[in-house]
This record gives sequence, C-alpha cells and structure tokens, in this order.
Amino acid sequence: MAFPPATRALLNPKFEGYKLEALDQSELVYQYHLPVPATQATVSGRSLLSFQEIADRIKHNHLAVSQNHRYAVYIDAQNGVNLVTVDEESLEPAFHRIFEIPEQINTDDTVDTAEYPSAVSLDAEHWIVSDGWGRLYVLRVSSNDASISGSVVAVAELTSAGLGPSSALVPCRLHNAALGSDGVILLVLSVKIVLQKEPAGLESRVEPSKLTRFDLVTGRMSLAGGDAVIQPVDVLWRRRGTHVPLSVTYDAPSDALLVIAGCQYWDTDKEPTLPAEPTPEDFAPIPRADENLESTVSARPPPYSWTQTEDSLTVAVPLPSSTSKTQIKVHFSPRTLNLAIHDPTGTLAEAAPVPLPHYSLEQFWDGISPSSSFWTWDSQADRTFGLLTLHLDKQYEGLKWPHIFARAANGGFEDVPETLDPSELWLIRESLEKYTAELGGAPGRGGVGLGSGRDMPSLADGEMDEDVDANVGIEVFVSIVPRSGTVAESRKTPVKLLSLPLPGVAMDEHSIVLKHDIDGTVYTRHGSSAQWEHVATFPAIAFVLASKRELRFVYHVASRVLLAFESGSSDVGGNLYLYRGSGPKDVWAVQAVLKIGGGQAGALLGVGAFQTAGGKMLLLCLCERQLAVVRDVL
Repeated sequence: MAFPPATRALLNPKFEGYKLEALDQSELVYQYHLPVPATQATVSGRSLLSFQEIADRIKHNHLAVSQNHRYAVYIDAQNGVNLVTVDEESLEPAFHRIFEIPEQINTDDTVDTAEYPSAVSLDAEHWIVSDGWGRLYVLRVSSNDASISGSVVAVAELTSAGLGPSSALVPCRLHNAALGSDGVILLVLSVKIVLQKEPAGLESRVEPSKLTRFDLVTGRMSLAGGDAVIQPVDVLWRRRGTHVPLSVTYDAPSDALLVIAGCQYWDTDKEPTLPAEPTPEDFAPIPRADENLESTVSARPPPYSWTQTEDSLTVAVPLPSSTSKTQIKVHFSPRTLNLAIHDPTGTLAEAAPVPLPHYSLEQFWDGISPSSSFWTWDSQADRTFGLLTLHLDKQYEGLKWPHIFARAANGGFEDVPETLDPSELWLIRESLEKYTAELGGAPGRGGVGLGSGRDMPSLADGEMDEDVDANVGIEVFVSIVPRSGTVAESRKTPVKLLSLPLPGVAMDEHSIVLKHDIDGTVYTRHGSSAQWEHVATFPAIAFVLASKRELRFVYHVASRVLLAFESGSSDVGGNLYLYRGSGPKDVWAVQAVLKIGGGQAGALLGVGAFQTAGGKMLLLCLCERQLAVVRDVL
C-alpha cells in the first residue's frame, strides 16, 4: 500500500515550538471511583509471555465505545461486564453491571495463557464479549427509567476443531466484529500459535526453537443462535504473522479489512524464509568518499588497553600477527615491568599501527604478585594484528587502580583510560573523527551539510538525539485484506506509525499519523479511489514524543489535536499531553498537560471518546481504580 510523499506545502520548516496553555485541572478532569477495580494483570496461565506478547498487551485498550457513542464498556477484575452511561445534565457517569463472564476452569496443561477479555459494539443495543479463552457472548442491552440490564442472546466458541484436530477451546483476542442485515456476525480474532520446530529457512542460531506466531482469523456466528445452544465459530480464513494487529477496521470503499500490524501476514501453510539474524561479524563500516578502509585508519589507536577486577588486571597490547613468540621478551617484578620486542630487521615496526612497546623497569601504579602473573600471545586475534595479553595479579586485593603505570598519574606518560575491549577506544575515536569531520564542513546552523537539506526547526536545533528520535513510533505494515483472506494490497516496507484515531470519534474516513523526520504527517483514506492523502501535519511532534518515556497510547482527532497518554504505572506518570494542530505557516502551536492517572487512580488501561445525546464530546480514561472524565478538550 503506497503512501504518497508528504506535500511540501503542508510542512512547516519555520515552526518554533509548542507554547504551554495553563488549564484548570479542577474544571476539566473529574475522577470517579469504579465499583469494582479493573486490572491489566495477565489471566492465569501456565506459560510465560514473550517480549512481543507483553509489548502487544501494553497497547491493548481495555475500554470499548459503542457505535452510537453513548455507551462505553469495560471488564473488571471479577470478570464483570460494566456499561458506562453519562448523565446529560451533570455529565457524571453511572456504572451498570450487565453481565458476568463465567469463569473458565482449565484442566488442560497444554492450553496456553488466555488473552485479555474484550468487548465490541455491534449496533445501538448489541455487544459481543470475548472471555479470552475462546468463548464469545452476544449481549442485548435493555434500558428503562429504573435501570439498564443485559441478556445473552447467542454464545459461540472458537475451538481447535476449526483450526486443528481437537475440540479444545482456543484462547483468542477479539479485534473487531460487524453485524450484517441477515443476522450473521463477522468476527476478526487473533490466535497465538507456537511452532514446535524451526520452519525451513530459519537459521539454527535463532533461539528458542519454539517460535511464537499469531494467526489472524475471520469467522462468523449467528445472532439468532440463542443462549441455550453453544454454536461453533465458522472459520472463514486465517493468515499468519509475527505480531498481534494494532488495529483492524472495516474499509467500506474496498469492502475489506484495513489491518495495521507490525508484520505482514502469510498463508498458514507457507511459512516464509526468514532472514538470519546478523552477528557483529556481519557488519562492515561504510567508507566515505575517497576513503580506503583497508589501507587507512581514522585515528591513532592507543598503545594498549586494559581492564581490572577486584584482584587482577588485564593489559592487551596490539602487535603485528607476524610476530613470533620468541621475539617477545617480558619480565615481571613486584613493582616494575620489562617488555621488549626483538625486531632487528625493522619489519615488525613498519607493520605495527603504533610504535612497538618498549618498557624498561617501567614502574606500575601499585604492586603486583609476579609469581602468579603471566602473559599470553594470540597471533590470530585479528586478521592483521595479534594480541599480547598481560595477566597481572594485584598485590592488594580490592584496590582500584586509576592507571597502569605510575608516570601516567603525573602526566609524564601517555594515559590510557580503562576500557573493556582492546579495540573499543580506537572505534570510539574513529566514530568521533568521522562525526566531527562532517560537522566541521557543515555550513550554517543545525546540521546543514549532514544530508538534511534544510535548517532544523529551532525546537530541535541543538537538541536532536538521533538514537532516541529514531525509536519514536512503531514500525507497521498497512494491508488491505478482503473477505476472501487474500491480501489484495500491502505496503512492502514498514512505515513509522505515531498515532491512530481516538476510539469513539465519529469519522467517515480512516486516518493515521506517520513519522516524517521530526514531524507527524496526517494521512486519510476516503472516497471511491481509496487512496491515502496527506492532509495535515503536526509539526515537530515526533521530536516532542521522543521525550516521553512512559507513553501507553497516542491518539488523534483528525488534525485538530493529538493526545499522548502516559501509563501512570509510576508515581510521577499518568499525564495526558495535548498538542493542538496548527497551520503550515504558524510559528507556534498550543500544548497542554492534564493529570488523569497514577497515584490513587492506578495505571491507565483504556481511553475513548464519549458523545452525549446533546452532542457534547467527552474523553473517558479508564484507570485501575477510577474513571477520569475529561471535558472540553476535544
């Protein structure tokens, strides 16, 4: 799926920064205690979660909003399904327990950890709820002047009969559901798959041998099934990938699913040949113009490098690999070192990167034990150079040496700082030399001459950290998958996703924010052509988000506002950062900060927009023990 290049007229290279707008917390944020706390704890299971599974679960939104934007649903720690309504006059929420998910008693040791329970709105009165173990309940919500209640109208199970040889329940996560006019519910689920052996083409050095995959499954069930009979989920198709989808929405122009995930999905019977994980030996430096890496070096290496432990020191001296052991002369005394290389013809000196070592009665910084000290020679330590290694036992255990030799302490000898690897200082100096050489020839300010092509906005001038800023956003693939399951359109290379649309906001078009240098470009997909179009820009938003270390969700409302939510798992977190949109010629934009989670409220679990009958938009933030209602910010 192709994203057109960013429109230059919508970018703002003159943007200076965001000005803080002081908001009255007491007038905008209202906290309400939950009747029963919610939780993000993993459902009890017998297997550990991989890093990828934990990362996917962190992004799970525990709050669901109905299609008419007047209800919200969350599932509490006791498996209770709670419907949230908001009073039109006071704008205060009310909590209605409409269903309690039956507890799953699992006696099968082979069943993996369950997924989070979740809910999806089907229409104004129907919800579908997944218990995470593979059972799905369709609820009808009824209301009168006294109360709101829910009743089960259909139950279905996803079993391995549809995915494999047995009939056991298959833990799954519910991503989306749609109710057709014929009463058939289309389901989009993800299922964890553990491969028992390495697929063909996978290098053996990839561990562990049991590899985790995630199947994207579409199935169907009937609304008219009734609650007395448990119907099986009719699996339509399934495709396999390495990530759980971040977002699955229905794309009306193409009558297909728009899937945003950290991978592309393939046929389950066609495991692709995965690229081997590169080792450090596989990397090679990239030469600059007119640079010969085989014959030149960028910086003079140190004469030796060294490290120490509580009771010993290790000194590594580079020598040409053609040096023979008989040419090395080493003698230790309690306080001095004698080291010389016998080279009568001078051939070794010509091949050495630094002058050959020669120490005559050179005094150590402190005493050693000569009887337990020794030296080794490894001529094959490198293709060109070998390593002469001195292993020295300290006379006084626990004493930290600041230098190897006494003369280095008063400046009378070249001082070599302690390091861990003989080549580490050389590589650091080489990197610094290349970096400063590029900066030295760069006219102007802010790094022009480094390939940027323009001055850096003043917001980032002098503040850029390329390693940090490169990690902003999530690498995703955007795919269109029709109902047949065959991927009709997919972007072959990943893009950096910064934000998804805020759940619950009524929109007739799909929208995402992608990373573009330090900016965030807003792309929308709409119309019969179903093409992505760059419509707006949040200037410098990628740079701003790079400073946030506990972000859990990042959502946007068209090009009006971008909202960054902290997880609130620590005492100092739990903030909501709002960044208002701006025009392509605006020098400044507005930002604001509100406290919504953390502390007594607990960690943030989910967010969504809520619209009252009068059209007033609220922001609901579900925390572990409280619900925050934010007014007048959307």
